[in-house]
Amino acid sequence: MKKVLIGLCIVLMLLLPSINAITLIPDKNRYVEKTLNKIDLKENNADELDSIFNDLKEKMENADGQEDCKIIFKEALIKLDENNLLGDVSVDNAYKIICDSYDDGNSYSVCGETNHTYFLERTGVFFYELSKKFAFYFGLFCLIMYKIYLHGFREHIVHTGSYIAFGLLVYLRSYMLSAHPAEGYIKIVGPNGQTEYSSFFGHLEFINEIWLQDPEMHDVFCIGIKGFKGLLINNYYFGTAKEVDVRTDIPDPYN
Repeated sequence: MKKVLIGLCIVLMLLLPSINAITLIPDKNRYVEKTLNKIDLKENNADELDSIFNDLKEKMENADGQEDCKIIFKEALIKLDENNLLGDVSVDNAYKIICDSYDDGNSYSVCGETNHTYFLERTGVFFYELSKKFAFYFGLFCLIMYKIYLHGFREHIVHTGSYIAFGLLVYLRSYMLSAHPAEGYIKIVGPNGQTEYSSFFGHLEFINEIWLQDPEMHDVFCIGIKGFKGLLINNYYFGTAKEVDVRTDIPDPYN
């Protein structure tokens, strides 16, 4: 059994480059494969991107509910498309992902630009959740796969069910050495009102990652959003989320 799992790991490792190029995008009642290319921003494109998201941020300041957010997101998508900043993604497909997610029960609108922010895409979420449910060898295999997705696939534009970790904690055994919050800007419009932060951590769930060079050291990624459906372009992101819990205080994963 152990040899089979090791062989499976090797096969999937070889397939990773082709998996990396594919994201599934809802199209009517089915999924179609859409290849997404990382946007190579030139100086003028970068300026346009900053301008579009500054405008998005200003409009989100005055958003009172989800209908306002839908309009603001649609306007941003049109501007991104006009400046060739959506890659191979059409405005209609991107907007459909965001709008359909409200019907699916995603009740939070999110717009942000932050550092120490980590996107675990849908396939990575799948492996991560499996790693929590199965016995050692298969669980370890799934854990390795989710880590590959956590660190390697950030350049995808469209996300259709990602987990987002905000902030990083560094531990030596059970002692916290340092805490690094997500910093920048995030605006969240939810069913119970709206919040805005410039420095914060996720509090939904915590992912431990052991340092290979020092097994007594480990990082803890602080998940603050689950079920994110939207766009990520460079450090800018906007869309909807099914679950959200972000706060300004440093979390305690072991309590």
